[in-house]
Amino acid sequence: PRYAAYLTPSSPRFRLSSRWIETNPKNAPAYTARGEVYARKSDNDRAIADANKAIEINPKYIYAYSVRGEAYARKLEFDRAIVDFTAILEVNPNDAYTYGRRGNANWLKGNFDRAIADFTKQIEIEPNNPEAYRSRSLAYADKRDNASALADYNKAIEITRRGTEALRPQPR
Repeated sequence: PRYAAYLTPSSPRFRLSSRWIETNPKNAPAYTARGEVYARKSDNDRAIADANKAIEINPKYIYAYSVRGEAYARKLEFDRAIVDFTAILEVNPNDAYTYGRRGNANWLKGNFDRAIADFTKQIEIEPNNPEAYRSRSLAYADKRDNASALADYNKAIEITRRGTEALRPQPR
């Protein structure tokens, strides 16, 4: 994959963050950066451990909650992921991406109404995000609200089609 070198313990980002930790063990961003490398390699326990250390050092360092929340979600620990994503949204209530991640965690947990609310908020912030409509359509479908599911899926297709058409060469 494109990021293979970035994701290994021998990658420059991993080595640099580890070196930062050695020289300054109170460096929350360094723990978070190394935790991100672990997370992207699906070493979720180490990712969580590094994010925990970063949060212990600086509880206001929101990016650590993001890394930890993603690792929890990959471990199917959705309640813990939702807590971390909520912490991010309390600080940055216009973070559309995090609404989507929390929506996915709620959806996978079976909290369809909460998932729909999160995807709706994501759509309010990013109305041209086809993935948000597609995700909300899945939550509606799981609630057996087929009309809403179909409407959202069609909207996702429409947005995608508009984006694709914008990339086509125009006649001169």
